[in-house]
Amino acid sequence: MIAKRKNEQSPLARLKEWSQSMTVADFVARYGVVLVLIVLVILMTILSPIIRGQQLFLTDRNLLQVALQASINAIIAIGMTFVITSGGIDLSVGSIVALAGVLAAMAMRDRFAAERYGIEIVTGSTPTEDAAAEQLAIPEALAAVREGRLAGTVAQFPDEMAYLAIEALIKVIEGRPVAPFIESPVVVITQDNLPE
Repeated sequence: MIAKRKNEQSPLARLKEWSQSMTVADFVARYGVVLVLIVLVILMTILSPIIRGQQLFLTDRNLLQVALQASINAIIAIGMTFVITSGGIDLSVGSIVALAGVLAAMAMRDRFAAERYGIEIVTGSTPTEDAAAEQLAIPEALAAVREGRLAGTVAQFPDEMAYLAIEALIKVIEGRPVAPFIESPVVVITQDNLPE
């Protein structure tokens, strides 16, 4: 057994010494961001039922959305941690994120432009004339379901989504209550209900 040094303090004594030596300014400088985060969480937890009529902030769904939105910055931060700890610095990460966003928007807007740049995607909505479901589904996805390369696809109703969004916006402007979750109708297309 290793003998304990005579001048070594116990963890409790070190904690007591640390707390006595730290001023309020030092504490705020060191832990200010964490304090702001805690205050925001408490504030949103209190205000959510007052504003929306029910607790929507501390729900699984909302916390998952917050985590998903923060994941981009978390991934960048992890990468930057390796760069900085190795003694370097990289100022291009913001530009790379912006470039990725622009390329994703171009790919969603124009599938032909995306293919021209070497990005193979299945997106867009070019209505065909066979059936109502086929008018709402992506033709490439329907072809993949027909050929058995895809188990199924989802056709959404963009006009219905727009109507529900505008209806919710008008309710908010008028101060009327809005449902916490608004579902727009979708149709799942598989081999069983595939339009001819």
